[in-house]
Amino acid sequence: MRNYQIHLIRHGRTAGNRQGRFIGATDLPLSGAGREQLRTLAEQCHYPSAELVYTAAHTRAVQTAEILYPGLERVAVPELCEMSFGVFEGKSPEELKQNEAFLQWAQGGMTGAPPGGEDGKQFAARIAAGFTAVMEDLFRRRAFSCAVICSGSALLSVIMQFTRGHGDDMFRWMVDSGCGYTLLLNPQLWMNDRVLEAAERIPYQLSDDVDFKKIYFGE
Repeated sequence: MRNYQIHLIRHGRTAGNRQGRFIGATDLPLSGAGREQLRTLAEQCHYPSAELVYTAAHTRAVQTAEILYPGLERVAVPELCEMSFGVFEGKSPEELKQNEAFLQWAQGGMTGAPPGGEDGKQFAARIAAGFTAVMEDLFRRRAFSCAVICSGSALLSVIMQFTRGHGDDMFRWMVDSGCGYTLLLNPQLWMNDRVLEAAERIPYQLSDDVDFKKIYFGE
């Protein structure tokens, strides 16, 4: 039985990311530096081929798809969008340090829902529904490979909910912008347990000359 390949990739950076702001539901585009970083990765590394691309319904995810997978059909999946930070959207911790609601949220480990936003359980359930919808659409199309482009937290949520053998260490699965993992889906395992295998980290390095530190940090 043929396995499916799902290339799960974190979208590129925005100005809000660089400024350390809470950017969830806010629809920011990629920054100039974010675009350049993705172009450099696409030129110096190798992204696995795909038959189509699913993206979170954010401009930054769509623009990432345009750079990494130009010309491929794109399908927007609103359920894969970043967590909503409610009234904290667009603000930095520094700007919120005198906000009582923010202080209570931060002291609670940022796991509860910010005023007007989502909590961790709501976010995880939404991501699970969106990723399941992607798999069902892939089956309907009889396509065996796709890229899924979303935020770093959505990527981690998929890994933690749908792959086996990940343990409890979420942080070891964190990746930089433009990076991610190839997941292998065996139809029988999916039907029985809704589980995938995390196979390889992407993009693939083409040579030892690639300086990832320079690509990510401009050093």
